[in-house]
Amino acid sequence: MSPAQAVGAALQGARAIRGASLDSVCRHTRIPRRYIEALEAGRFEELPAPVYLRSFLADYCEFLELELEPLWRQMNPPLAPSSHREPEQLECPDTEPLEASAYLESLRSSWGAVLCSLILAAVLAWRVAREPRSGPEEAQKPQVLWPLRPALEEKLSIMVRDEAWIILEADDSAIFAGRAPKNARIDGVAHKSLRLRAFPSENLELTFNGAPYRLPPPDADGGYRIGNP
Repeated sequence: MSPAQAVGAALQGARAIRGASLDSVCRHTRIPRRYIEALEAGRFEELPAPVYLRSFLADYCEFLELELEPLWRQMNPPLAPSSHREPEQLECPDTEPLEASAYLESLRSSWGAVLCSLILAAVLAWRVAREPRSGPEEAQKPQVLWPLRPALEEKLSIMVRDEAWIILEADDSAIFAGRAPKNARIDGVAHKSLRLRAFPSENLELTFNGAPYRLPPPDADGGYRIGNP
């Protein structure tokens, strides 16, 4: 039995002990029946997205009065500590003194060449500075540089018309993840990008930068990139 199937069997056994039907679990947790069946069978790949697994599992464990962390660790065991080896002691070969090495002689020659180059560059810069500049005086004035326009923030407001599962990320950082109740409001502000995952998405009313917003087509993993076209 795989770890996923073992966790599913534990959930199914706890539900059987409580004498709860799948329909009663759906009513109390608001998790669709097909996803509850997938959890109990260990078919986690049938969930709408991998990020929903912990949220669904947490709500189901709360209903069954089970502890979440032992089941979660059973699916994601910690890595075994790696063995530690002491570094081998390397014997250094006998070397000649630094003062007598060929490397020091080449370094001295290189510094001499660099010093000569610096002197020539200083002389050339002095001669250029003494030459009169040609052209009108206005052409010699420095150009006026306009200040850079500050980056605009993108703000998304979500009004939840009915319960929905929501994951909202701003600049690759999660702002909200979990089940949002009816009539809840979630705001997210980002400088670069906003990303939304919602199920079902039709239960949401979106406002982007103060204007009503309609979701674009979802990407491959079911998420939505929010932003100006």
